Amino acid sequence: MPVILHLGQFFDKFSGRFLPAREYAELDMRRRAQMFVLTHLLSPLIAFGLAGLLYGGAGVASYPLLGLSLGFASFYIYPFLLKGVLSFRAASFLSTGQLTILVLLTLYFFGGFSSFALPWIATIPILGMLYLGLRGAYSTTLIAAIGVSILFALHLLGHGFDDPIPVEWRNSVLMASIGLCILFNTGILFLHAGLYQIAQRASQERGARLSHAQAMANLGSWEFDFSTRRMFWSPE
Repeated sequence: MPVILHLGQFFDKFSGRFLPAREYAELDMRRRAQMFVLTHLLSPLIAFGLAGLLYGGAGVASYPLLGLSLGFASFYIYPFLLKGVLSFRAASFLSTGQLTILVLLTLYFFGGFSSFALPWIATIPILGMLYLGLRGAYSTTLIAAIGVSILFALHLLGHGFDDPIPVEWRNSVLMASIGLCILFNTGILFLHAGLYQIAQRASQERGARLSHAQAMANLGSWEFDFSTRRMFWSPE
């Protein structure tokens, strides 16, 4: 069995603990909700790693860095909101909207279009598509494009974007950000593929069971014995 399927089975069981079984019984919806749970448990770790590099390595200690770190930490709340607090669709829109705001604020406070956070713009439509399909990709792309356009308009109007990162650390932080962005995006796509394989296998097994039941039903029929008042199987 491929490694990706093993990982998919592990994350399938783990993420399923956060989902009500009845509401997410449909396989495609369950797979999208599982991706939602996993990305919200993993993505803050990326933000904490970059924040730790900025604070511990580059010596950046600012209120924007603290506020952005707390904003990304709040993503841990979303998996717990799926149990009776928010619908999956509402939680997805809130989450991707919050992510867009946090990325744009990072651009604003850390150098504008030369910021280390610029590659993460591409993550927004990817997550939107994984959560909500093509409609989610379109809406999140539009929101991200509007935000970037606002920043670009400020740039054209002569607004300067300060970068508190020391010059000697900027390339290192940028390369770390690009590497983590590639790792995160690749990782969630592999997870998505693994969960998809599990969902596909479950669908095939369900179809096989239905076919077997239909074949058994074709071999005979149920009859009622009035003397004993019981149902019994009568082969044709």
